[in-house]
Amino acid sequence: MGRKILMILGVLLAVYVFFGMLGWVFTALKFLLMLGLVAVVVAVVVIAVAKSKKL
Repeated sequence: MGRKILMILGVLLAVYVFFGMLGWVFTALKFLLMLGLVAVVVAVVVIAVAKSKKL
């Protein structure tokens, strides 16, 4: 009986940790996406300024 209870608690803990990690992964991806977007905007501004200085 105790073994079944421990197995159920283990499964519940595994599900809890899985969904916690899933949230962490999505947060990290969102952060990296925003960081990439900022990098692209900065690159476009730098290229535009460099081309305007050539003229």
